[in-house]
Amino acid sequence: DSMMTIGYEDVKKYLDTIGKLQLLEARSYILQQSAKERVVLFNDNAAQLQQRAYFYSLLEDFYKLGFRYLSIYWLSPLVNPATAPVTKFLGYQVADPIAGEIIRKAKQLGFTLIAYGDSSMTRNTGNVQDAVQASRLAALLQQDTAAKILVLDEQAHIAERPIGNFTPMGTVLERLTGIDPFTIDQTELCTGSSFEYGRYFYQELVKRIPVDQVSVVTRGK
Repeated sequence: DSMMTIGYEDVKKYLDTIGKLQLLEARSYILQQSAKERVVLFNDNAAQLQQRAYFYSLLEDFYKLGFRYLSIYWLSPLVNPATAPVTKFLGYQVADPIAGEIIRKAKQLGFTLIAYGDSSMTRNTGNVQDAVQASRLAALLQQDTAAKILVLDEQAHIAERPIGNFTPMGTVLERLTGIDPFTIDQTELCTGSSFEYGRYFYQELVKRIPVDQVSVVTRGK
């Protein structure tokens, strides 16, 4: 991807005027915030497997926080993830070793795996697919009023606001439940960002602040 010159200029201007930036160690920050939440949404980019590996590293911590449901976008809605063996038939990305380890670890810890995908996805639009996903999670939250759900979805599907004509799962879920989920986007501000603005922003950011661990960027006082 590329962007117009004004985009590159905007990044530098923003970083010049934002004031002092502060890096917080991501794990502690995420877990502290998640302890107060019923729904936590992560995303990943399948081409950046370090994001999936980081999600794996947090599974046990989330279980200790009381999260008992794990919903993952690549689990097939056509099989029962609780009983199906960990093979590619469990989901189209389970052939990836890290994805397979996420499933094995989740089962070992005691998570209930939720396949919330649209079984008619090949016939439905993106908006319908995301609405189906959100409605399935909303039904679970209504059925189990104490449920705490950890979700791994793909890229922009966790967004809490519409993107053009696309209404992501995260947006629909909030509308259906009234729950404002805690959303962790791993795909935008990173070395392998999903879009050019994020890639360039990250490149310029690390020139100003050395990043040697997974971090959350905040505005300092």
